[in-house]
Amino acid sequence: MSSALVLMNVLVPLKVMPGWPPYTFSPIHFIVLCFIGPLLVAALFAVIGKTPGWLRQRHASEQAAGLAEPADPARRDAAPADEVAEADRVATDQVAAGESGSSHQIQS
Repeated sequence: MSSALVLMNVLVPLKVMPGWPPYTFSPIHFIVLCFIGPLLVAALFAVIGKTPGWLRQRHASEQAAGLAEPADPARRDAAPADEVAEADRVATDQVAAGESGSSHQIQS
């Protein structure tokens, strides 16, 4: 019989560490830790992920209303598509013509 009690004590998880005073959690603690806390963290990450899109949308609506200036054309990611295509075509034409920025040439 004593071996069954020892086996039962091994299989049953401890509620507190040995020698510590017993402590019980209220159901509110479990609800907050298991449901409300994870939902709040997920909502925080969702807001952080959606913020750039919201800012782009807001800026576009401000531009349409004439309240904001257009984006800075000096930035490559803000440049119109035809300017980016022109810059890429110039670089491709230079490579096709054999103009490279490298000073090393292969000798055969």
